[in-house]
Amino acid sequence: PAYISFMPANSFTALRYWQLGEDDPGAADGVTGNATTMARFKDGATSPGNSLTRQGSPSYTAVDGSYGSVLAMSFKGSTDGYISDLLDGAPDNFGVEARVKSNGVSGPQVVAYHGTMAFNGFGILIDDAGHPGSLTYRVVYGGVTNVDTGVAVTPGTWQDVALVRDQGATKLFVDAALVYNSSIAAPNFALDEPLGIGQDPQAASNFYSGALDDVRFFFFNAGTFSAQDLA
Repeated sequence: PAYISFMPANSFTALRYWQLGEDDPGAADGVTGNATTMARFKDGATSPGNSLTRQGSPSYTAVDGSYGSVLAMSFKGSTDGYISDLLDGAPDNFGVEARVKSNGVSGPQVVAYHGTMAFNGFGILIDDAGHPGSLTYRVVYGGVTNVDTGVAVTPGTWQDVALVRDQGATKLFVDAALVYNSSIAAPNFALDEPLGIGQDPQAASNFYSGALDDVRFFFFNAGTFSAQDLA
């Protein structure tokens, strides 16, 4: 199954993983995304209780299978997203990872975010603020910081992007290569907060334009993270 290549054996202590297509009954290229998209745990079991709820009308889109997936989710950038029920976060030793294929549209856009963006939590955004027409990845810790990493988004191309907070260091990886490393302050702990893919989880805003695939949200034991754990 496609999920195996994206979920290597390691010391993750909690994990949610959304394939955004392969686990959803009836999913096919061009079809509107299911009302809920299924989650998986580390052992590969599906988990209806941790599924994401559709907002707007994102649709499944075919991919070429080059990274072990055959379907992704396409978002229009105006009304589309998926949000979860309540999850707990952590101030350190966590990560969020997604495959990103941007349409290159200007403006702030959520790839994946857990928490309330004004107050707590963490996530990955893209934006062209300060350099119109040139999107870069941003690290957002709600109520703490919104940092332009300077790392370019490549529209029309799949990029595996991961934000990892590892023993006090905030790191961004693109295609498993470390491209940003900072000692910025830790995020505010997000307790019982939703997670959003393609939009702000708490508001109908910051919609993403493009395709997303294989989104996972994880914790790990201190000192155990390796870039080899990424896809």
